[in-house]
Amino acid sequence: MSPPRSATALLRLLAAPSEAEILVGDLEEAHRARVARRGARIASVLTWLEALDIAFMLVRRRLRIDRSPLSRRARPKWWIVVPLVWAVPGTVAALQSLTSAMYSTRGIGSRDWIFAAAQFPRYMLWAALTPLIFAAVRRFPFQTPRLARSIAIHFCIALLCIALVEALSTQIQSQLMSVAMNRTAK
Repeated sequence: MSPPRSATALLRLLAAPSEAEILVGDLEEAHRARVARRGARIASVLTWLEALDIAFMLVRRRLRIDRSPLSRRARPKWWIVVPLVWAVPGTVAALQSLTSAMYSTRGIGSRDWIFAAAQFPRYMLWAALTPLIFAAVRRFPFQTPRLARSIAIHFCIALLCIALVEALSTQIQSQLMSVAMNRTAK
């Protein structure tokens, strides 16, 4: 019994001529084994699923090969893009802290301005850590053979980054607070 013609036609369409016959032959062999074990209908469904899986793999591989690397001039300058991206949530956080102070009964005080001013540097610290995070993703990908190890390493890196950002942002906020208190004392 042969596999569905449309499944083999799909593989012949997507695969290179040199590998199309090998893939179709493997699909036919697997289909015959499935028919013997499970029957013709279930074997056809399972063979179609396998053909779709192979087709997705072929498309992904073709996209990877066809993608030409960007020239040096066409690449975005990441040292500009990353801080601009992190500036958006930093600005939103600063505005949110001021907005909540504006709508409270007491109005905006100097402490509220300091808290709002400290929000932006907190997000810029994350911008500085972004290359480290991307490097960790490349170095320790979430893949099956060492998935538990990668998760543990990413968890530790996340905790270190959070601790660093919070410690530095608390330091920045206390420095801003002391400068503001020295101004009001004078």
